[in-house]
Amino acid sequence: MVDAVLDGLVVGLSYLLPEVGPDPGLLGGPGEDRASVDASFALAEALCPEALKIAVSVRIYPGTAMARLAVREAVISPADDLLAPVFYTSEAARDWLPQRARDEARSHPGWRL
Repeated sequence: MVDAVLDGLVVGLSYLLPEVGPDPGLLGGPGEDRASVDASFALAEALCPEALKIAVSVRIYPGTAMARLAVREAVISPADDLLAPVFYTSEAARDWLPQRARDEARSHPGWRL
């Protein structure tokens, strides 16, 4: 299960800048759904971190694969300059992920949004 979670994180992170590494607290990227969120939180629990920063969306930077995906999914317009932060959350997770992350953070003393 851990291998599947890490594979999913790597796929999602391929849309970001290349220097970003896997992070079980980064949620909402391309393809994120209930099963992958469950697996990410299970991995985080198994790692027992003293602190974990949970992000429920991914910032869209100009000229990246994430920006191109966001245009295809009509999250942003090709004309958007992205100087002000704009964030992407997988369509499958948009409605429920923020509350799930809040609930998880409340139940783990060192976890923060």
